[in-house]
Amino acid sequence: MEERFSPQHSFTRSEVEDATHAVAQEARARGLLVRVTTGYRALALRQFVANQLAFVCAVPLIFGTAIWERALAREWVDLWMAIAVLSCNRLFPPSRDAGGL
Repeated sequence: MEERFSPQHSFTRSEVEDATHAVAQEARARGLLVRVTTGYRALALRQFVANQLAFVCAVPLIFGTAIWERALAREWVDLWMAIAVLSCNRLFPPSRDAGGL
């Protein structure tokens, strides 16, 4: 039987070392996460949805206005629209729950 870690505790030295190692691993894993309150998380979600809606509304309006006003050459407008659509993947990533559809 191993010697106890201290007279005040019934733990052995190896149990304390194992627990210390586990706590250190957990602390490293938690360091990647940002602790936020539920209220802040709800606010961020509302802002995210508002930003998505603004993007979905603004891009077609800007595209239509640029074509209507003939402010730029059509090639530049088409290039801008292509970049906007491609960047849309960052706003609306494919769902992992739907099997990547």
